[in-house]
Amino acid sequence: MEVYPEKHEQLELTSNERSFLRTISRAFDEYETGYYVLHINPRRIDMGGGKPELFNLLVFNKGLILFRFIEIDNVSVAKLTIESLAQRIVFSRLDNDIYEKLAGSRYLVDASEELTFGYNICFVFPNIESGEVLPLMNSEEKAFCAAHVVFKDTIQKTRKEGSSVIESYLINRCN
Repeated sequence: MEVYPEKHEQLELTSNERSFLRTISRAFDEYETGYYVLHINPRRIDMGGGKPELFNLLVFNKGLILFRFIEIDNVSVAKLTIESLAQRIVFSRLDNDIYEKLAGSRYLVDASEELTFGYNICFVFPNIESGEVLPLMNSEEKAFCAAHVVFKDTIQKTRKEGSSVIESYLINRCN
């Protein structure tokens, strides 16, 4: 697995992003053509105060996953954030914007103009355990979490079990 930009040590990564980078690098080290690209802004959106909407991009043979880090320590705030992200209008806007950018490249689509690979968008809550939040959610929000949210315990599971944990997010999305 290769990490970009090559001088990623110079980026202002949080300690959680650095830890996740190490986890992903180890989990996907068997992929010769795997890439992890830090701090991209695919929609070119400003989140306010001059801060861009940043994602980290994992590209491997089964597809690509965009990770958006949300550094929250409070379970109630995390729950509200996930509820907001899970709203159909919010997530579908993000999903459609990114899909359109990808589908706009003739190299990434087939003859019917569909993407030739799987992709997903995941929100990483590195300070929150799934067991703290999931009992507080309804079934739709739990389903959203299963497909699009990476919790602290998911990261720990990835450290132990490897790439299959993260790959499952791509598989969940494609089915």
